[in-house]
Amino acid sequence: WNDRINLVSRKDCSPEVVFHRHVLPSLALSSLLEDGGIENEGSSNVVDVGTGGGFPGLPLAILHPSISFLLVDSVNKKLTAIDDMISSLELTNVQTLHTRVEEMATISPTKHKHQYGVVLGRSVTSIPRFCFWIKELLVRKT
Repeated sequence: WNDRINLVSRKDCSPEVVFHRHVLPSLALSSLLEDGGIENEGSSNVVDVGTGGGFPGLPLAILHPSISFLLVDSVNKKLTAIDDMISSLELTNVQTLHTRVEEMATISPTKHKHQYGVVLGRSVTSIPRFCFWIKELLVRKT
């Protein structure tokens, strides 16, 4: 897939580089989801915003089959590749969504507004803008 649509940078796309730059950093987030941590936030749903090549969502979904993951990207061809990976890996806890994160809570409020215990994103935008975009997606604590 990467040869056709550039899921990750082509110039440094050796297995070692992909593992160290993408897979390991993705798995480092696993502690956020372990020991019931996500359930304590009120939802076992995770959304990966701007997933690109499926990082960090796909490695985490493999490691945490009991947690539901939604991988979101505005580039549909990347999601086509990810859907193929999901199917090949027979993952049942991952879905993809072709949209912009800033539109999720308004396009489908009953489906996305306040539905996620964890929101992930790598190099999407500045931290303040990212927080503004995702604030309506997170579960509200009472």
